[in-house]
Amino acid sequence: MFALNAVAATGDKDPNLVYRWVDSKGNVHFSQLPPPGQKADAVQIEAPEPSSTPVPVKVAAQTEQPNTHDDQLAQLQQQLKSACKQAKENLATLTTFDRVRQVDANGEYKMLSEEEKAAQIAQYQKQIKEACKE
Repeated sequence: MFALNAVAATGDKDPNLVYRWVDSKGNVHFSQLPPPGQKADAVQIEAPEPSSTPVPVKVAAQTEQPNTHDDQLAQLQQQLKSACKQAKENLATLTTFDRVRQVDANGEYKMLSEEEKAAQIAQYQKQIKEACKE
């Protein structure tokens, strides 16, 4: 699953860093490079701890480079749309059920404590805020 967190832009190229901005016509754009001379929000895509109950957001590994900027843009928009949808589903699962379990590192089921559940709820609320801006 991918968490989307706003971060400050750095000089290093980070393959998980995406820039989001709105042009003068109101169109939302996404790119791996910030637009020259325009304010853009930097969004970091990270992989948090897996949980068995909420379904992780999976983004297919890119096997070949998209041919055009439009292909990259469409791919990034689809990833954010997918992350938004999955975060909403995961939040619904956590807020609907009193008891939620997840698989630990040994493959064993573990019930989430109230603190763990609250932390995951906060995490998904943050993801929704970042990924569902449209």
